Amino acid sequence: LTPGDHREVVSFDFGWRHRTGLHDWAPPDEPPPADVDPGPKPAEAQAEYDDSKWADVQLPHDGLIAAAPSEKACPDGCAGKSYIPRHVLWYRKAFTLPKDWEGSVIWLDFEGSFRLTTVWINGAKVASHDCGYTPFRVRLDNITAVQLGQRNVIAIFVDPDNGDDGARTHASGWWYEGGGLYRHVNLVRASPVHVEQDGLFAYSNLTWPSHSAAATDDPSAVIHASAAITNAGVEAVSVCVAFHLLSPDGSVSATSLSLESGGTSYGGGGTSTDSLLSIPAGTSKTASATLQAQAVKLWSSAEPTLYTVEVTVSAGPSCSGEVIDSMRASHGFRSLRYDANTGFFLNREHFKVRGFCDHNTFAIVGMAVPERVSLFRAQASRAVGGNGRRTSHNPPDPAVLDIYDRVGIVVMDENRLFANETRYVTNMGVLVKRDRNHPSVVIWSFCNEGGCEGSHETGGPRFQEISYRFDGSRPTLANMFSFGDLLSNTVDVQGFSHQSREKLDSCHAKLPHKPIYMSECCSCNTMRDEDEGCETIYDNPHKICTQKSFNARCTEVLTNASDGVDYAVGTMIWTLFDYYG
Repeated sequence: LTPGDHREVVSFDFGWRHRTGLHDWAPPDEPPPADVDPGPKPAEAQAEYDDSKWADVQLPHDGLIAAAPSEKACPDGCAGKSYIPRHVLWYRKAFTLPKDWEGSVIWLDFEGSFRLTTVWINGAKVASHDCGYTPFRVRLDNITAVQLGQRNVIAIFVDPDNGDDGARTHASGWWYEGGGLYRHVNLVRASPVHVEQDGLFAYSNLTWPSHSAAATDDPSAVIHASAAITNAGVEAVSVCVAFHLLSPDGSVSATSLSLESGGTSYGGGGTSTDSLLSIPAGTSKTASATLQAQAVKLWSSAEPTLYTVEVTVSAGPSCSGEVIDSMRASHGFRSLRYDANTGFFLNREHFKVRGFCDHNTFAIVGMAVPERVSLFRAQASRAVGGNGRRTSHNPPDPAVLDIYDRVGIVVMDENRLFANETRYVTNMGVLVKRDRNHPSVVIWSFCNEGGCEGSHETGGPRFQEISYRFDGSRPTLANMFSFGDLLSNTVDVQGFSHQSREKLDSCHAKLPHKPIYMSECCSCNTMRDEDEGCETIYDNPHKICTQKSFNARCTEVLTNASDGVDYAVGTMIWTLFDYYG
């Protein structure tokens, strides 16, 4: 989502001070200490603390990647055999909020921090967040310690290893996951009555003209739009919520006023006092509407046309009042169909996914990947014939999905940690709400390999429920070794990781109504005929443990297990780019 003209959004990426280490700079060849608790009131969190000897950094920032590899600090390799010690990280920044922001709601929006993150402002602990890949928000205007028009200091402590199979000597992932404030941070000012975080959602249904019609083949569309509106003020308010569809050139294609969710909408830009939404103080309500558009241009891999859905919130008592908030979301008109016998159809056309799995990190850039590098990765994928991306094994950078929306790559959007635990289910819901407006996202993935198996599978029903609660316009999948268990029978599409044609055929015979996807495949290494290793001795035939540079036979055999049958959706190859781990 992007803010409209009625919010102020300021990048908070600049002017940070940084230190690696708990209470002093971490020695380069020492492992992290066993106890990394900074305490409830650490000196580094106090406004008057002297950080003049800390490093100047700007965000996004991987606080670990700059350290030199150390076998002494990491005798077992640390995360992903990177040999980079996973020390705790500190960030500090001084800032002043405008005095004329009095009466507004003010947030800091963090797009991602890895992992356990604790926030202090002027010495007061105000927030913590324990998922390394989901966004979180810190509200400032209701914190007593924050003073408008005066100097404030924010201090952030990041522990990159905070449980979930992580430890002082390694991360929770078996690859290098980095650490720190590795995604953007924005300062936002808005009206007390505003659209909730990720509260705008729109999906569409398409109707193509009959074959006898002489008109264009472009379909008509019904757009179902909704927006959750929060009243953070102290009094009840009445507001008018209107939705607009903007064409690719920015012109208004359709407008509809709305009622509360479940009410009747009013189209054509007409005005009705019945369309006012009454919201008591401290509560939220959802407004919904339908819009109709004729002869829309489709979002496709070859021509990814993007429209925009906008919601505006106007002050009552009539819909001609002042607009007090607005948000926008990209919208692509496309239809999805997954068939158990004939695979995947995008806009009624058969579409064999030939994509790649890739980690969030990128080579020596680490975890804080610039948008230009993300664009390069997308362009490189298209250049070699790729049309899909699996975000293994975590929610991606939002900027990555913006890029895929524009270059026509279909995305398998993957959750990080999976189990029948409320915090993991909540994280899945956050992922779905954040990414559900992206036309490139065509399927949700709950989990990966061993993280789907055993007791983990009991999380399937709750993950399915929350995915459908916040979206319901896309199917779900799990990247599994097996099939036929609770999780397999819960997800909409059966995903497989590195399985044979025989395994796929067996699943197709036993679950004839279940679409099948080779969601991970084909570790066909190419290592210049010089690097030792036996990983490819069987799937890239050769007789000695030296990784060959020719891997065409491997790729042909393994990808054809899924690409060679009509019933399989397609294949996500492991991987397009190299990575630590």
